[in-house]
Amino acid sequence: MWEVSVQHEGLKAYRVVRGVTQEEAELKANLQIAAWNERWARTLVALKAKQEKLQRSWDIDANKESARARTGELQKQIEALVSDRVNMDQPRAPSIRFFWRMGGKAQISRNEIKRSETRAVSEIV
Repeated sequence: MWEVSVQHEGLKAYRVVRGVTQEEAELKANLQIAAWNERWARTLVALKAKQEKLQRSWDIDANKESARARTGELQKQIEALVSDRVNMDQPRAPSIRFFWRMGGKAQISRNEIKRSETRAVSEIV
């Protein structure tokens, strides 16, 4: 019976592998080391991703710049909404598009037609 002791410093793992022959024990030891190396590689990738995420959150200057840019964009959107609101408060005559959107079902009273005709005539004269 052959024994091979293997360990992995990064994972802090230790194992004694046994085999009937020396080749079998070494094969099992090599397979164990390969499995540990794959596990260690995945651990390093996860650790690196976590560190990058922490670094991004700690990068105060970048966060401030990002906040300023987002604030500027939002202020522009607010200004656009306010200007639209101001424009909405001003009375306007309904457009042809409005009547078209209503599917031609918009009703105009005869008095409104007469008033608009009299205005048009008075402007011409």
